Amino acid sequence: MKYGVALAVFGIIAGLLIFGMAPDFSARMRIDQFDATLTADLFGISPFGAPEFRRYLTIQAPSGALTIEMAKDWGPARRTSIYVAGNNQIAILGPAHDDYFVSLSPLRLIREPVLPAQRWIYLGAFDLYSVQEREERHRVFRFVAASQEAECIPTLLEGDSGGPHRTEHYQRRCPL
Repeated sequence: MKYGVALAVFGIIAGLLIFGMAPDFSARMRIDQFDATLTADLFGISPFGAPEFRRYLTIQAPSGALTIEMAKDWGPARRTSIYVAGNNQIAILGPAHDDYFVSLSPLRLIREPVLPAQRWIYLGAFDLYSVQEREERHRVFRFVAASQEAECIPTLLEGDSGGPHRTEHYQRRCPL
């Protein structure tokens, strides 16, 4: 009987991996002052291995969990920047003006945060990097803290002025 249960569990896990139910990449960050954890998951959508993903951001706070399905992720604009945007509020700035604002108490999407964008505190960004190790190139998805890398919000096209928030930080490409 116990081998049957183990085999069933193995089958479920294998099925999730084979049929794309598990993310291709996942990264987390924590905002201690709000007792909140943000998890970004990337699910590949290209059958040819191109770096195109569906992106989900899950926010876990004492008042519950909220998952946001963000825009499809492609090209050089993969970064999602995270900010403290007021008391119990965060701002999420993604590629192609894919921006979200969240109240953590109660946990819900809001139209605009209390503080204007110039007063937000940049915490860092989720980003997918291409890394060369020995003779192999592979992708690494992680949260990069503000102390490790300057704020940068990528634009999708040359000449794109960026979104309405934090405009001075929009660039065609962000450092790797």
